[in-house]
Amino acid sequence: FYDAYRVSVKTGDKLRLTMVSNEFDAFIDIGREDETGGFSSLVSDDDGLSDTHAKVDWAVEEEGDYVIRARSFAQGQSGGYALTIEPKE
Repeated sequence: FYDAYRVSVKTGDKLRLTMVSNEFDAFIDIGREDETGGFSSLVSDDDGLSDTHAKVDWAVEEEGDYVIRARSFAQGQSGGYALTIEPKE
């Protein structure tokens, strides 16, 4: 129960990710996938914006392709949400 978004970023990029939902407790997980499909999480957040909305301020340390997983904090929940990714100064 997650949506995966693939992004290519450069070393030094600074991004703010926010995820809000009125239907479940939002959770953002940023990481990398290996050749076998395994996922290694680098940074995640459950309630950085509020009790049920997530926010991550991410300073990219290594250029490459990453996966952003948008999901609920609790297993098995789904519903509408808004995920925003924007440059952070």
